Amino acid sequence: MDVYIPNKLSRAGRRFAFVRYRNNVHIPSLLNSINSKHVDNVELVATVAKTRHEGKGKLNGKGNAASRLSDSVDMGRYANSDRSFVEAVRMPRSPVLVPGRVMKDDAQPPANSAFLAKYNCPPWLKCCALGVLKNPMPFQNLLDLFPANESPVINVILIGGVSFLFRFKSVADLNETYGNQPTWFNQLFTSFRQWREGDAATNRLCWVLVKGTPPSAWSEDFFRLLVSGFRSMVDWSSESRSLVRMDVAEVLILTSANSSINKDLAVKIGDKSSIISIAESQYNPLDWVWSKPTTTASSSFSQGRAPADEDH
Repeated sequence: MDVYIPNKLSRAGRRFAFVRYRNNVHIPSLLNSINSKHVDNVELVATVAKTRHEGKGKLNGKGNAASRLSDSVDMGRYANSDRSFVEAVRMPRSPVLVPGRVMKDDAQPPANSAFLAKYNCPPWLKCCALGVLKNPMPFQNLLDLFPANESPVINVILIGGVSFLFRFKSVADLNETYGNQPTWFNQLFTSFRQWREGDAATNRLCWVLVKGTPPSAWSEDFFRLLVSGFRSMVDWSSESRSLVRMDVAEVLILTSANSSINKDLAVKIGDKSSIISIAESQYNPLDWVWSKPTTTASSSFSQGRAPADEDH
């Protein structure tokens, strides 16, 4: 774990930038040690003589080998602070600092055979099939295809917008179902096969807010065209469809599992140009509640959402 500690000095009188704890740390104990005058029992990863706004820092490795820190450490978010604080950071999408050198975030660390030896896939995954729906559908409708008392499927698990794991009672039940797929399997699924190691979510469903749409363009076809760059539109809310409000449209889309949706699009409608914003809604789109919502009435798809007074 890397910890950033501004306005704190080591016993040598240097200001800390990042210190690295080699082992698991008890957070209360960590905070108590940081509140003391000095911090001990840590590995000094980097020292900073000046903030990023004032100049460059340096790496302090073994043998006092110093190299320029350059722009690899973003001190901007910390430099404006006028108080001492501690923040544990994982530093995603940032270089990883090690004594004496900088390792880019895309560099692969050596394989840890001890860790790999401890990790085993849950045995029940061997009894699972991966199904990819042709079109999104209500989760309850999917469950109804496998009656609890009659079906060998004991659980259906969402792993993406249209991807599901079907857990069977045994490998024999899986093989029998997989080998004798009824015709409705081909009608509903683009793919239905036994689970393989490495299978993961490749897509997700989320609600986006579309702001700045001119009333003259307010239609399902327009929104479908607008979000086509992300992948495809699945539905839009009943409020947007019935023109309850026209300042914001709520649109349900199928997009990549790793996508981040926050864009401004320049759209020309007739002779006028408009800037339309598309962003994920303020409620968490990854909170999958598959019960039918009270505010959205759709015959094709129902995606659960929190009531309006619980959105924040």
